[in-house]
Amino acid sequence: MDQLVLQGYTVKKTGDKCKIYPMFSAPITNTVNDITGLTREEEIGMKEKQRVIDHNSTNDEY
Repeated sequence: MDQLVLQGYTVKKTGDKCKIYPMFSAPITNTVNDITGLTREEEIGMKEKQRVIDHNSTNDEY
């Protein structure tokens, strides 16, 4: 954990879990979206996965 802090990450430890944030990033308020029923972290994760899939399919075309 100290190594992450030295590399510029913010580490929030709660119990036996910890969350890692870039140093200059504001932590995400993990609220639930009324429409999708997903938390903000889950939505960001799904968007990131979709971006990677789209990028890989673009590479496959070439």
